[in-house]
Amino acid sequence: MLTRMKLSSFVIVTALVAMLAWGEQPAFSDEQGTGIWVYDDPMSISLINLTNYPLTYLDVGPDPVISYGGTGGDEYMLSYGGSWSVAPFRTGVWNYDSGGGIPRSWDGARTLTLTGCDEGTFDLVFKKQKAYGLAEHGSWVGLSPHGTGQGWSTAAGSFAYGRWVTPLNDVMMHNVMTLIGPTCMIAIYSGDNTNIVVVVQQHYAESDGVIMDDTEAYQGAKLDFVDNGEYSVPR
Repeated sequence: MLTRMKLSSFVIVTALVAMLAWGEQPAFSDEQGTGIWVYDDPMSISLINLTNYPLTYLDVGPDPVISYGGTGGDEYMLSYGGSWSVAPFRTGVWNYDSGGGIPRSWDGARTLTLTGCDEGTFDLVFKKQKAYGLAEHGSWVGLSPHGTGQGWSTAAGSFAYGRWVTPLNDVMMHNVMTLIGPTCMIAIYSGDNTNIVVVVQQHYAESDGVIMDDTEAYQGAKLDFVDNGEYSVPR
């Protein structure tokens, strides 16, 4: 098994999105769920920090449970026994490869925060589910606010701070989801149901009396779509 974190010295949004391509073999979700359906091995999670704050992994709670084709066990998901950060305007890439080619499924949440920002703590949520007609499980991957009082918008299906708010618990498949707050937007995206991209974008800041605010100037599109909402989804 190979699990590693690599910190890039460049923001590689374009390159990451361009490399995501559809696979040829289908996997099957047993029923509709909320978020991105992942059923493959290896997989990756890219964390792109477009803010003035370090994007920090908080080592809180138990590690998500991973399933090996029906059996279970504990396995690190993003963590290495302690906290770490992706520096401002940098990218972190987490790769998972079991070495055996058998799909793994994750169940639990991982917490990330913008260190120094009072309105930027959120969860990456993993929920395992049996793949339809197959022995293994897959995972739904989505977003959720962590705690309360941070001002995350709940106005799903409308704009907040100039950005489109997608539903977080609509029990539907998505290729992109957003979490919008007064300081930043979190977006999670996948183009192949295998490689996950998480982008944290800052849209409001104050420094030495100077205010940066693009909540009105930014023309946000309705970032909410799914390429295939049926049971059969790309692997």
